Amino acid sequence: MAFPDPLVVDYGGDDTSFARIDVSSGKSIYSNEDGSAVITTTQSSNGKRKRTSVRIQGKKFASDPFIPATNVELSESVTLVIDRPITGFSVADTKVDVDLFVDLLTRNSAALLTKLLGGES
Repeated sequence: MAFPDPLVVDYGGDDTSFARIDVSSGKSIYSNEDGSAVITTTQSSNGKRKRTSVRIQGKKFASDPFIPATNVELSESVTLVIDRPITGFSVADTKVDVDLFVDLLTRNSAALLTKLLGGES
């Protein structure tokens, strides 16, 4: 099963459509209209463990600090990887851990996420 096409998510404060641009065995790639953000979802298994991931990659252009008249492309990525045994953890069990992860980073106006990105641990 695949996610809906397009995915509609809040991106920078606006609902943004991400159209599916590629699909293969265990992998789907979605992009916003101008290609400045890409979402990649993957599913894989090695017989003992399952790996599920969602990766968001952002791109933008900024002035080159060494040649201010020149713009350079910059990119960053954020990845959530869920690695679990084939048996022993149900979807509901794993969802509890993912919910904890999301809550940890977003509670109190994302205060801990802001601190983490600022270099605290």
